Amino acid sequence: LYRFARHHSMTLRPAHRMFEVQVGDRVDCNPRRINKKAHRGWKHGSIVQKDYKSGQVKIEYAVKTSKNKCHYWTHLDNVEEIAPLNAMVGGGAAAAAVKK
Repeated sequence: LYRFARHHSMTLRPAHRMFEVQVGDRVDCNPRRINKKAHRGWKHGSIVQKDYKSGQVKIEYAVKTSKNKCHYWTHLDNVEEIAPLNAMVGGGAAAAAVKK
């Protein structure tokens, strides 16, 4: 279940973590709001768009079941949906802690 916040209280808020990322940077993403099994879980992605007024970024990633690239918007403060590259994918210490 997702929490609700006042309108624009989160989406227009600047990022307080990962604020140094730029378009083209690679990150780990977990597109958890997409209800398709192939999209679930942590995977590598690239930032393709960034809203500089807020902490929102658009991430492009691939899934095995689709030949097309997939896109997902998230806020940089959302630790459940975005992380630095290899923090959650590729055997990092954080990934091992989450899988327990």
